[in-house]
Amino acid sequence: MAARLTALSADFLSLLGAPTGRAGWISAAPVGAPLMGLADFNTIISDPDFGIGAAPLATVERSHIGDVEIGAKFLLYDGLGAQPPQRVDVRGVKVRLAVGGAYRLGKAQYQSADDFADVGTGDAQDDLEGRLFADVLFGQRAWVSIVGRYGIQQADDQFLRIPDTPNAPFPAAYRRQFVSRDLGDYFVGEVSPRFSLSDALMFSATYSVYNKGEDVYAGQFPVTDLSGQATTLDAAVLNVGTARTEQRVVAGFTYSTMAAYYRGRARRPLEVSYVLGQSLSGSGLAIKQFTHAIGLRLYIPLFAAPEARPTPRAGSAR
Repeated sequence: MAARLTALSADFLSLLGAPTGRAGWISAAPVGAPLMGLADFNTIISDPDFGIGAAPLATVERSHIGDVEIGAKFLLYDGLGAQPPQRVDVRGVKVRLAVGGAYRLGKAQYQSADDFADVGTGDAQDDLEGRLFADVLFGQRAWVSIVGRYGIQQADDQFLRIPDTPNAPFPAAYRRQFVSRDLGDYFVGEVSPRFSLSDALMFSATYSVYNKGEDVYAGQFPVTDLSGQATTLDAAVLNVGTARTEQRVVAGFTYSTMAAYYRGRARRPLEVSYVLGQSLSGSGLAIKQFTHAIGLRLYIPLFAAPEARPTPRAGSAR
């Protein structure tokens, strides 16, 4: 920059002669502007004169229902027997198979195209999902659960901002268009080995694989850009990077009174669990996540007749 300024000053000298009171036309170096603060940044993205016209970045709290799921599960084959305690007194290898399905209603609030920091409560489009469940038990101590899910995501339309290049930040307001989208179908596979350390304590782990196809965004929109030039926006640029894969592992311990309940040594069937997990690898827009969870499950028959089991003795677990 200093060399270019010296050259410009020499050119001015040859054309205009020496300036009055100074050795050259350019004698000072440029001074950098101060760093941009949050208020300056919010002015740029929210003031219509800059052309972006979005909401300023701020801390906000929102609450809204997510996508609503209606599902059912059907038992195809049960090698464990229909009467409890089932797993508690299994001998040899036993198998159980079930199928299920769900229809997910897109009732969620989708993230706003006018708020770059917004987070929606769901995808806000309808899905159809098929499910397969298998349990293989090896005696009383070990068993493996296998779950497969395949989801078909339905097409819909949403307001989105279409950038020139994929994932470009802060697209201008004229790029906000009503875009047709068809989110990629997905597959989830899970393998969960479990091992009972005792009738009350169990160790479990889950390895899962998630794969989602590329989204398809469609629509071409003739617009006028900020310089007044006519141009056409192609929503297909939003497809890039939307295919996603993830591998995840979860492990934990569960305390259960189920075995004691069906043997008449506990008054209530319940389970308390603690699990932790993390993403192992991923691609596309997958985010590395860590999970810590404490769960409590109570088994309360609402409509069924009381189950036949021994009467709990005095001093039994409650």
